[in-house]
Amino acid sequence: MLVSIFWSVAVLHAQDGPAVNEPRPLADQPQPVQIGGDPARWREVWEQMMPVWNSPRCMNCHRDTSTESGANHGVQVPERVENLSPSSYPASFRATPQCPTCHTARSQAVRPDDDPPLEGDFGELRTGPWNKLAATLTQPDVRFPGSIGEQVDPKAMCDKIAPPSSHSVEGLEHVWGHLVGDERVQLAFEGRKGDAIPDFAPAQPPPLSHSEFREIVRAWLTQAAGACDLNGTITITETLQGNRSVTSSGGVGSATIRQEESGSRTVNIDVRSGKATVSVQGSGQEQTTQTTVVQNCTTTSTSGVKGSSSGNGEGDLHIIIAADGSFTINLTGPPETGSMQLGGASMRSCLSALNIDEPGQPLPVPRTWAYGINAGQRDPNSAKLTGSVTKTITWAPSRIANETIPWLLYGLTLAPEEGPPPSVTLTTTWDLTLY
Repeated sequence: MLVSIFWSVAVLHAQDGPAVNEPRPLADQPQPVQIGGDPARWREVWEQMMPVWNSPRCMNCHRDTSTESGANHGVQVPERVENLSPSSYPASFRATPQCPTCHTARSQAVRPDDDPPLEGDFGELRTGPWNKLAATLTQPDVRFPGSIGEQVDPKAMCDKIAPPSSHSVEGLEHVWGHLVGDERVQLAFEGRKGDAIPDFAPAQPPPLSHSEFREIVRAWLTQAAGACDLNGTITITETLQGNRSVTSSGGVGSATIRQEESGSRTVNIDVRSGKATVSVQGSGQEQTTQTTVVQNCTTTSTSGVKGSSSGNGEGDLHIIIAADGSFTINLTGPPETGSMQLGGASMRSCLSALNIDEPGQPLPVPRTWAYGINAGQRDPNSAKLTGSVTKTITWAPSRIANETIPWLLYGLTLAPEEGPPPSVTLTTTWDLTLY
């Protein structure tokens, strides 16, 4: 096709460069990267890359000039020619003055020796294996999204570079190799329209250098897990349970102390484009009952703590994926409101003078609550994070460092008596996509 000739000329190299049709030497070989980081950061990294993707050095070949139809060349393509020698080019093509703007040879004859040069101001057009590349650049699998002349959205561009079907660790490593080490990509950063601009003329490079671009790509892969979005759901549930009792007896009577804890709490997280909308609802209590029997007179006293809390709003969510594929789910929820009563007591006895009802002391509930969940290993062949983990956490007088902290154990002011301490069964279920 004619456009294949166009591209072949655009990738000419200077006379002191490598021989025609030989690979260009790479500026540097891409070193392996470890895929990891926080997927929610993908957009802030991609925003830094977009001036390059939207520059003419990328758009001219990948979208804004159609090699299929010849559209947007600035001139009408007179004929479609494929694998023809220069002597076979149509006369109308030779006479089109605008074509040398992008399609002149720079400094050396690159045609086969038996092909005569074109007449006129064209110089000599390159033929050879590069010709066949041009027809692929705007095929659906490599054409940039959007309409001619439009700026590309970061999400659409990221999905084109790393589509969900190949969004695995291996696929992302391939993307890294292409963007950093592919000679065609490096050629764009030289800013010479594929060597169509002579050495003596000013270059027209993208807004970033290749080394700057490379470091942003590295940040995307190592700090944002190579994600193109973060969507899905997470659910955290807490169930509080505990009980203990002790009985003592003397010469005139007996006393039994029984203590019980119970409660439940649910945190629902809806994740859209890396933003977490959180809904929280929960309540719990610890009740201590003491029963004393003296000479057939029973006195029962009840005391404890009750609390509830709820909230809705935006949470601060971070999914941190380590280089070895393990990951954690870290959430700080929205502000919560609720109530807590500490030390409320009642007593009932055969001696009416002992009967009392005390409301207890109101306490504020924590304003926000944070969770840190060790979620295990990701599937390196998938762009999804799915799974569930259940853990039983036992109350201790002080919070345990590096441990998930359930609200029902430490948001409530518990004071368990001697015996087995209360515990919370905490279950986290997640279904997330990195695109």
